[in-house]
Amino acid sequence: MEKTPSREQAIVFNSIDGIPQIEYILAIGKIVLPNNITFVSRISNNRFCIFLSSKQILDNLIQTTKFIKSI
Repeated sequence: MEKTPSREQAIVFNSIDGIPQIEYILAIGKIVLPNNITFVSRISNNRFCIFLSSKQILDNLIQTTKFIKSI
């Protein structure tokens, strides 16, 4: 039985023109490991949301990562 992701496990990104959303997802996956990304959803105003497997992983990501650089 799968648990529905909660807002506490989510981080919202503004899309930057010319950078595909998959690039953000791949970059986050390199930081938190891909198996910790549980769900990705597009939302309004050219934004999208990445849900992680736990609030602890999200908190750690926010505390240790100041910016994400595309390859």
